[in-house]
Amino acid sequence: MRLIALVCIASLAGCVTAEQQADLDIAEFSPYCEKLGYEKNTDKWRDCIQTQATTSRWGGQRMPVHCVPSGRGMYCY
Repeated sequence: MRLIALVCIASLAGCVTAEQQADLDIAEFSPYCEKLGYEKNTDKWRDCIQTQATTSRWGGQRMPVHCVPSGRGMYCY
């Protein structure tokens, strides 16, 4: 019985709420989306963060490492 309780507690230790995950995503991807030119706290900025978080989690792809200005905005590679 004690083992079952320990397993249950251990499995819950890594859980985060949707709100906590959103805060983590904003902290991680906000600087990147702002470098792309999205103004903070706009719908396009939120879309950028959501897209990057989803791609990072499920697509196996990471964000570009380096962004530079180009004639049409930012070029990231």
